[in-house]
Amino acid sequence: MLTESRLDAIAIAAPEHRESLAEVAAGLDPAAAHFRRVKARNEVTREAARLMKRASVSGTAKFLADRLGWFIAKVLPRERDQAAPPAGSAERELLRRIARLNDGEGLGWRRILQIIEE
Repeated sequence: MLTESRLDAIAIAAPEHRESLAEVAAGLDPAAAHFRRVKARNEVTREAARLMKRASVSGTAKFLADRLGWFIAKVLPRERDQAAPPAGSAERELLRRIARLNDGEGLGWRRILQIIEE
């Protein structure tokens, strides 16, 4: 059994250690870790787009890009010093996950549109 598979099995058995185990796995194979991170970011982005759906797909992408930009600029800096982020709405949780998976960077509405349409 590969080390990465063992780490995945441990993460399933002990979900409280999932993030630290993901960091260990990322150190073993950085290219695969980047791919998994982008895939996870895209899945969360699609989930957020479903939650924030507007009349058109491009409208949804623009709205999500605006909300993500606002979250990164206004909310994320206040939460970085906290041990655990405060519980929030489903929208905030999704924005937090997108920001974390994208290393604190925003996404442009055209990129979000591509992700939604994939």
